[in-house]
Amino acid sequence: MEALQQQLEGLSLSEQEVSQSHDIFSKAIRENLSNSEVETMLREEADIEDAEKLEQLVNFWKSSKHSLLEQAIKKTVWNRTIKSLNWRLDVKTDEPEEGATGHRAMAIFEIVLAASQTESEDVFRFTADHAVLSEILGSMQRIPGVVSSLLQEADAGSAEH
Repeated sequence: MEALQQQLEGLSLSEQEVSQSHDIFSKAIRENLSNSEVETMLREEADIEDAEKLEQLVNFWKSSKHSLLEQAIKKTVWNRTIKSLNWRLDVKTDEPEEGATGHRAMAIFEIVLAASQTESEDVFRFTADHAVLSEILGSMQRIPGVVSSLLQEADAGSAEH
């Protein structure tokens, strides 16, 4: 994160202290660490013996954490994101065919996508019949398992380092 590097270089730190702090703050951003966890890492892992410099770094983190997280998110989101999702369920009555009830449910969706760097939005509207809706719901029900699996892999990977 270049912005983080530049901000750290603006503090009264040596190159080694800037590098170590950058690594710790980068890890804190990736892992969404709490202020106390970052403070502990700075005290235990950085070779900074000056208590004033440590306090300066802790205060820097506390005051900059939110903006640093937002910068990281902006850098990692390169496509449009879902700004809102609206839906409703309609029951339509058709001309009854032989053996049919004449009623069918249709889900109507409206998805608003927004680009991260611009104010432009795109609105998509579509309908889904029972079969398509079942497929969408089945896919969405798999999301928690996939997320859990990815988090377990990430935890296992960070435990190895």
